[in-house]
Amino acid sequence: MTFTIPEYPDAWVQAMRGTINASYPRSNAPMEFLRSIDLPTIPGLALDDWQADQYITWSHGSCSVHALAEFIDRLLAALHPALAQVYGIDVMIEQIA
Repeated sequence: MTFTIPEYPDAWVQAMRGTINASYPRSNAPMEFLRSIDLPTIPGLALDDWQADQYITWSHGSCSVHALAEFIDRLLAALHPALAQVYGIDVMIEQIA
């Protein structure tokens, strides 16, 4: 699934089984950023790759859809504070073979 915010094309998150990719408009290390905002993590969250001011890629263990949705929602709000209270999300689901 790809979550986008139409009014903010630089705000996006992709969620696949065991992987989360997201835009990352920050220069500090992603795990440091997560700790600084006290975002609840999901099981087995581990940083796989990142590029400052571009993207982050995490892997994670099994979790509920609710926990994943909450993580994604709070991550988007934390990464893009202007959106924190007033954004709608478009979701695109793609089958990947």
